[in-house]
Amino acid sequence: MSVDLVVATIAFILHDTLPVYDARQVGEIGPVTTPAVCPVGALIVPCALIKPTTARLMSGYPAAQCEIEVYYYAPDDSYAVIETTATVARAALHERVITPGWQVQHRTDIYNQRDPLLHARMIVSRYIAYIRP
Repeated sequence: MSVDLVVATIAFILHDTLPVYDARQVGEIGPVTTPAVCPVGALIVPCALIKPTTARLMSGYPAAQCEIEVYYYAPDDSYAVIETTATVARAALHERVITPGWQVQHRTDIYNQRDPLLHARMIVSRYIAYIRP
């Protein structure tokens, strides 16, 4: 079971506000993998990285599911941009049904994080997507 449709939906919701990257393609945000948003010697541009897990059956659950984390990055003076984007994404995604049968639920947000290597502030949003039985 592929989570590509779920990742594409999240990227579509975010793409008007931020550049969005799929961790399965770029790995991490950084000057080598994403130079457009993380130029060497300059501040990071507000962006998002989507990290899905592989869909799997889990004991106690009636259907396949995967966890999806969305990492939002911004320089100190642009934190409000990612805070607003995370709030809008949560409202758009929680309890959203994505055909052919995936449903997304928001789990948690972790605000005011810091990535010391990128000199960036972060928010981590966690979602669970599952195949509706």
